[in-house]
Amino acid sequence: MISGKRIAKIARRAAEIIQHRGKATGTFMTLDGQVCAVGAVRMAMAEQGLGYEVDLRNYDIVPLAPHLTYNDATKCESAIISAITERIGGLAVTIWSDRHSTKVEDIAKVLGQVADEIEVR
Repeated sequence: MISGKRIAKIARRAAEIIQHRGKATGTFMTLDGQVCAVGAVRMAMAEQGLGYEVDLRNYDIVPLAPHLTYNDATKCESAIISAITERIGGLAVTIWSDRHSTKVEDIAKVLGQVADEIEVR
């Protein structure tokens, strides 16, 4: 079972990833390596060997085991995305992330807040 501390570490790493790579819209990852909020979370998970891998040939972040229904990877992603959704007023994370008014700094800040929140649970 995945710990809150590990989930928080992944959320913090996702914040670092989007700050370093920049923000993508309309896709998880662009040809230039930019990522959306969900793409940053999945990339951070991939770095931990948790549910995803980065496919640089196709510029995508793909599930390692799409046939699994609920495991540590889905619990981790669900915890982070649900916490983001709460912080942004119930809007879908992909819609919020894709808005032109949502900046890299906004996404990184929310991911950091989510990490702090999850860590103390």
